[in-house]
Amino acid sequence: MSNSLRIYCSYHHKDAEVVAALRGHLNLLLPEATVQYEDFNTVPEKVDTAEFIRKMVDAADVVLIFCSTDYFNLQETLLERDYAKRSPRKPLLLPLRCRAVPQTPGLEEYALVPLDGLPLSNEGRINDLQCALAARLIAQRMYAFEETHRPVPVWQPEPLSWSAALTRLQSWLLRNDLRISLRLLHHLVKDPGFDKIIFEAREQYERLHRRTQREQQSVPDFLEAIDAIRFDLSQLLLRLEPTHLRENWQEVLQNSYFGFAAIEKPETVQPGLAGLVDEILLPDTHNKTEDPDGDPVLSPAKQQEFKRLFILAQDAQAIGQYSKAHDLADQIRTNIDPESAQLYELLLVTLIQLETPDRIIQEALQGNNRLIDKVLRYAGRTREFQALGKCPSATGFYNLSAMAGTLNNALRRAYSALPNDYIIDTGLNAAKHPDSRNAVLRSLRVALDVYSFLHPTDGFLELAFNEYTGGGKYLWVDKILVQDDVFRVINRNEFDVLSEISNLENFLIDPELRNPDNTIEIRQRNQTRPFDSRILLRNNLLYCLRRKRNGLIAAIREEQRFFREFIDERSSLARFVYACILGYLVFDQRDRSQKSDFLQLALDELLRKPEVPWFTLDGHGQLAVHPDCKRLDFDPMALTATIIRHHVGPKTQAEIEELIRQTVYDQFAQETNALYKKLELGLSWTDIRRMRDEEARQGLVECIRRWWALYLAYPEKGELLLKNIVSEMTGDGYYLWMHFNPERLVTHPDSIALGFPAVEFFQKLEQYPLPWSKTHLEQRIVEKLYSRHILPTYEAIAPRDQERRTALIQLFRQSLRGYKTDPQLVYLDWIYQELTQEFKFRWVDIDDNGHWMRGPRVPSHFDPIQLLQELSAIDPMRFNSLETRRRIAERRYLEQEGIYFREISEYRHENRLPERQIAVGVFNKIKGIFKFYPERRYLEIPLHELSGQGRIRWQARLLGVFLVPENHHENALLNFDYKYARSEFMMLRDTTQQWMEQMLRDTGNLA
Repeated sequence: MSNSLRIYCSYHHKDAEVVAALRGHLNLLLPEATVQYEDFNTVPEKVDTAEFIRKMVDAADVVLIFCSTDYFNLQETLLERDYAKRSPRKPLLLPLRCRAVPQTPGLEEYALVPLDGLPLSNEGRINDLQCALAARLIAQRMYAFEETHRPVPVWQPEPLSWSAALTRLQSWLLRNDLRISLRLLHHLVKDPGFDKIIFEAREQYERLHRRTQREQQSVPDFLEAIDAIRFDLSQLLLRLEPTHLRENWQEVLQNSYFGFAAIEKPETVQPGLAGLVDEILLPDTHNKTEDPDGDPVLSPAKQQEFKRLFILAQDAQAIGQYSKAHDLADQIRTNIDPESAQLYELLLVTLIQLETPDRIIQEALQGNNRLIDKVLRYAGRTREFQALGKCPSATGFYNLSAMAGTLNNALRRAYSALPNDYIIDTGLNAAKHPDSRNAVLRSLRVALDVYSFLHPTDGFLELAFNEYTGGGKYLWVDKILVQDDVFRVINRNEFDVLSEISNLENFLIDPELRNPDNTIEIRQRNQTRPFDSRILLRNNLLYCLRRKRNGLIAAIREEQRFFREFIDERSSLARFVYACILGYLVFDQRDRSQKSDFLQLALDELLRKPEVPWFTLDGHGQLAVHPDCKRLDFDPMALTATIIRHHVGPKTQAEIEELIRQTVYDQFAQETNALYKKLELGLSWTDIRRMRDEEARQGLVECIRRWWALYLAYPEKGELLLKNIVSEMTGDGYYLWMHFNPERLVTHPDSIALGFPAVEFFQKLEQYPLPWSKTHLEQRIVEKLYSRHILPTYEAIAPRDQERRTALIQLFRQSLRGYKTDPQLVYLDWIYQELTQEFKFRWVDIDDNGHWMRGPRVPSHFDPIQLLQELSAIDPMRFNSLETRRRIAERRYLEQEGIYFREISEYRHENRLPERQIAVGVFNKIKGIFKFYPERRYLEIPLHELSGQGRIRWQARLLGVFLVPENHHENALLNFDYKYARSEFMMLRDTTQQWMEQMLRDTGNLA
């Protein structure tokens, strides 16, 4: 998709807010695109609404349909839906669920843009977060829909130095038709002074051409005048500066010279064709006779017929009736068949004028050689009769060269129109464009035939040479292997690319002089001698390879920007390395006195650019080939070693591997640091931008393994790496990797899910010389486990959440196990506080006889009383048993006090048997609590109640009025004697000291 994007929004007016929100999010995702939004509201007044909507929908690149129940009840929106479906331009149609809608009539074949299952907000509308998700999905589908809707990578062309640009302009001027060269200069120059000179040169050339056609000037004078114009233009190029050129001159020159983009067709399809300007010569002989032994001399009648038809053909050609002119010339050939160079020149000229060079070339590239065979046959006859002096033409050699240039330019245009690029067309892009190798092969065959039969022009051969060496559309080798320290090219489909390159090189560097009398050939050879063709071809390939590499980087960045992945970058770079080695074999292998730029490019890609690593360090720190190379059948180790030997100098295999290893070590370290910084950034956020824990933990596992491999590779450099590993493993990093189960240290479940045995890895670490002892490391693990896992998990448990009681018991056991490793009482304090203060759960209860027991919902496998006794045995002062009893007794007393005041009304007349029963139960519990921990305060409620001042009447009434010391009749139902109970509580109060002494003896606090 281009940077200019037209999006038509089809929606009901009730959904305008959603449309505006989605536009805002789309604009954030498309910052570099010029997006034009259109909808029904842009229809002007007094205009046919249906027709205007149709035009807008047809012009749109994308049509967004905001589906809702109201949408399918409005005539205008239904028109928009139908026009979008029937549009000949086939825009990308994306229905979006704007509000809850049960059906999408007419859109069943299209999948609604999903919203990740998020619930709809109030009134069934999507919220802002859902709009953001929908916008991202829409952008992804827009750019992955089809080729016509893909973004074109926007990147600046590889800059040419001004000296290199001048060299190519000079070469273009000498090797191409003058009209084409003038047209190129006109597109490059913006300075008014220089542009005027070019314009005058174009006018002068056209005047010369017309004068020569009208026989007002001889052909030699015409050629000399053209040479003068070329000389003037070459001098003009020497005076040009980059400031005199247009801003896009780099792109224009590259596209024209290298065929990077489709070349525009010129105004005239036969540039430089001169007419037959000399006198018509009557042929004396013909090619066939009825009598093989007879004289092949033409009769005067046939000579006159020849001249008549020839003149008629010239006249038809002059007024643009090329079909009639060619038919008349062909009638001469068929009926008279004279030996005349002029006739076959006329046949050749009219054939090209009639069929046009582009059609001739297109049919030849499609496998239909009818027209190109005619061209070659007529050209061969022209050259043959011209050499034999059979009615020679003054314009013969020039027309042959001009038509050769015309056909070469048509070949260049056809080649440039091919969209293929072997660097970009990998991965999902592999099927992006059809393979056009056969067309390229046919184009070379046509170019060689034109070179051989018409004129030895190298306009397209130079482009073909660049194509075969890897600077064009395809890579013509399957792969390159190393055998006996020598590169071996594996060809594709038995196509010997090195032989083809060698043949082309012979044509380009030392062109054959076919006819010593051909002044055009002599002049062309003399003009091109100042250029070292081999150096120019080498620089062309080097430039194209660098440009392809930068283009790949730009395309990858563009894909990343739109969250796509069509290009297989590793496959692309493997092809690039092959192309660099092929360039070395073609240009630099013969001369090893200097370092090869091609090998340097390949070596940079293999070793010095870590975007796509070819080597890695295995788990033991040893050099290894990246696993992805296996699927490509690419051997970077052998290629790199051979490149180093050829490029750097003779080295042993061990030296080469050490050199590669050092380079890979640096790259591996940079990648690891970049990965860790990415994790740091992702985990630094506290909102929606924060990285998911699963992804972050997996990244940290990769970092730990990489740190370990780097340490093993060079232990002398890895002290800091080892510290990083130990810091992360012991819990000083972002996550915990181990915990107690509780008897022993085990790997965290999340680490097990990632295939990272943290405990085994930690035990392996202990075998290496660490600056810390094993005990110190284990203590650090316990400390972090306590501060980062046990306490936070404990704080997160909701009080009275009985489902979490077992989890809390596990925390008790882990903390106890941690205390065994690092005997710090702080690991036991929280256990003691929880068991005695009961912040989360109730652990210890007290029976009516004053004995403690396990709480009502404590699992049978856990004994809190035994744990409290163990804590008291560990530190009797810190975990004092007397204080333990006091806290537990206080908690149980507060419970009973709460029951008393909450369940029993303060108004006696409201209390009946159930309240009396509750009170008796409270008295029994308090009596047990007092025996457990003798505190006189605990007896206040029973004594106050049983003395007759409480909330329940325990005495009977005489005649229902007067209190008597007898028990209330309901007391008997509860088997309760208030007088006995009162005396018992009074006795307990009076003997508090003795009970306390007895309790102290039982707990060991009093000898």
